[in-house]
Amino acid sequence: MTTYPWGYGKTKVGIDRLKVLARIDLMEPEFARRAFAWIESEKGDIGIGGGWRSTQPTGPTFAPAGKSFHQSQVFNDKSSWYMALDLVHVNGDNVHRSPTWAEVPRQGSGDPRIRAYGVHANVNNEPWHLQAIEVDGYDSWVNAGRRHPIANYPVSGVPPVAPPVPKPEPPRVYLPGERILKLQSPTLQGPDVHWVQNVLISQGLRLSADSMYGRGTRDKVMIMQGWNNLTKDGIVGPKTWAVLKKY
Repeated sequence: MTTYPWGYGKTKVGIDRLKVLARIDLMEPEFARRAFAWIESEKGDIGIGGGWRSTQPTGPTFAPAGKSFHQSQVFNDKSSWYMALDLVHVNGDNVHRSPTWAEVPRQGSGDPRIRAYGVHANVNNEPWHLQAIEVDGYDSWVNAGRRHPIANYPVSGVPPVAPPVPKPEPPRVYLPGERILKLQSPTLQGPDVHWVQNVLISQGLRLSADSMYGRGTRDKVMIMQGWNNLTKDGIVGPKTWAVLKKY
C-alpha cells in the first residue's frame, strides 16, 4: 500500500486516512477531488502538513484571521468549506520536509500538472501552499463572487463529484411580540404561538398548546379580544400582544 507523509513529523498513512486527517469532510468537494488526485499521482512523495484550521495563527507569514482558505469560508451558495492545503515532502526516515518549487505545480510555471489536475501552488515563497487554479488570493475571490471552483474539472481517471449542497438555514425562532400571528397557510408555528396558547389556557380557555396557530387558537384569541374591547379579528397584532402580556 502506498503511504503518504502526514503532518510535520515522520508519520505516514494511507490515502484514506490522509483524507480523514486533512478533514476532507470540511474541504470544498471539487478542490478535494483535484488535490487528492494530484497527491496520489505523486506516489507517496507528497503529503499534507496541514489542512483545515479552526483558528488562524497570527504572524507576518500568515493571512489575517478570516481571510485564510485554511479556515472555512462562506461561498456564494451559502455553503461553508475550506480550500487550501499545506504540503510536505517525504524525507526518507527523517522528519518530512517542505517541497521545493520544482516538486509542485507552481503557478505561472507552465508545469503540465497545473492543467492536468487544476491545482497550483500560488503563494510567493510558499511552495507548500496548494489551491485550486481558480483561486489567486482572498480579495480577488471575494470580488469574483465567492465562487466554487468549476465543477467536474477534467482530471484523467477521476470521476466527477456532485455539486455542493447548500446547508439549509435553521428556521427563525420568534419570541412573543416579534411578529403578527394570524390564520394563514402554511400555518404559523413556534414558541410565540405556544406562549399565546398558554396565556389563553391560564385564563380558563380550553385549547391544545400545540404551538400551531390554527382555527382553535384563533377562536380563543377572539374571545380574549372581546373581553378587552379589542377588534375581534383573531389577529395577534401590537394591541393584542400588549393585552396578552398583562396577564
